[in-house]
Amino acid sequence: MSKKALIFGVGGQDGHYLSKLLLGKGCEVAGCGVRPAKAPDGGLEYHVCDITDAAQVESLVSKVAPDEAYNLAGISSPSLNERDLALSYAVNAQGAKNVIAALQKHAPSCRFFQSSTAYIFAPSSSPHGEKDLLGPTGAYGKSKLEAHLATTNARKSGLYAANGILFNHESPLRPVGFVTRKITAAAAEFRLGKRIAPLELGNVNAVRDWGFAGDYVKAMWLMLQQNEPKDYVIATGAGHTVLDFCNVAFSHVGLDYKAHTTIQQSLMRKNEVDVLVGDPSSIRRDLKWSANTTFAELVAMMVDADLKEG
Repeated sequence: MSKKALIFGVGGQDGHYLSKLLLGKGCEVAGCGVRPAKAPDGGLEYHVCDITDAAQVESLVSKVAPDEAYNLAGISSPSLNERDLALSYAVNAQGAKNVIAALQKHAPSCRFFQSSTAYIFAPSSSPHGEKDLLGPTGAYGKSKLEAHLATTNARKSGLYAANGILFNHESPLRPVGFVTRKITAAAAEFRLGKRIAPLELGNVNAVRDWGFAGDYVKAMWLMLQQNEPKDYVIATGAGHTVLDFCNVAFSHVGLDYKAHTTIQQSLMRKNEVDVLVGDPSSIRRDLKWSANTTFAELVAMMVDADLKEG
């Protein structure tokens, strides 16, 4: 009998790649989002469910009776989290608690993956491992830390529950509101002659550990196939600046980013984390997982997708 998986937040980039992975492994896959949507091709069963509504979540879990559940739902835009603290908490923290409570009640043998984040850590210039000091500075990290700790507590209470501490990961499906997609879209627009105004950027010296979302969902799946649940950092282990991202993106289309970008002070974020790099040695050792897509390959993939969109 095939396993049944339930994905909260199936409409995002991670949900897209994860559902494809699970369907390819012969799983029955149910996914949910807050808006009605046409079920994607490939057999995914789509449900409308607001993760902030405990009754809706409980009803869905009871109906699907999953063997595996993945909570990928979240408000990941830093600016939106800071502007609407209530929404940030409701989706990122309470949403995860609603899923955990529903699983404990209706599917106690289900294996649960919580999409945690690198932003739960206290700022440090060194690569972060699973045991590093926690101490988020922004609303996003604080709300996700609450979900992270709720998952840890659920594991202590007997639920197979694991946090994947995800560092920045991208794909051509990343919304254009994020700086990485802004950069790749702008590079494509300049190359195609569709843009004149320079790309405005904030802190171009911020360092991030960028990986490909399609690689990272394999780590999520692997984490739920182990005998015992355990939290893991999911990262490449390599840091690059926003300026590096610009250079690779514009060079890929034969342009000099310096001629097409400008620094805008108003885009400098409050509570900015200057360096955020992960140490994936534990997951590499225990699960034999590592990121297959290089930084340059990731950026080129995104630029090529934007060129194709025209």
